[in-house]
Amino acid sequence: MILSPYLSAYLDHTYATLPLKKAYKFDRAFQHVTESTDGILGFEGLMWGEWLPNYRRVEYQTFPRLAALVETGWRQDPRPYPDFENRLKHYLRRLEMMDIGYAKLSQAQPPWQRNLLKYVDIALPKNGISKPANQEN
Repeated sequence: MILSPYLSAYLDHTYATLPLKKAYKFDRAFQHVTESTDGILGFEGLMWGEWLPNYRRVEYQTFPRLAALVETGWRQDPRPYPDFENRLKHYLRRLEMMDIGYAKLSQAQPPWQRNLLKYVDIALPKNGISKPANQEN
């Protein structure tokens, strides 16, 4: 069995639906499995791109949440979220060096008011994607 819980692992959801902190708590998705966990081979983060207008949006939706899913999916004892945020700063610099866009942390962890709009908040923020300065929009 490969786990891919709908509200915990679908990267095409908005950050209001799946904020970074919730993605980091992916390991808690295993508690919803009613059978033995012996048959669980792993997990997957899904990206359904049919509604994403361009590759820039795919990057925005994927990063930094993919780092959160990977870390909690492979670790037996996930570290506290603030530790992850500190390590994430270095990871985001690596993404910039590879010219990969990502959601700024303020976009990846939206305030609670934005959660009220989680199902209609699909517009790409004008300044929400971090790109290296030398890369075109």
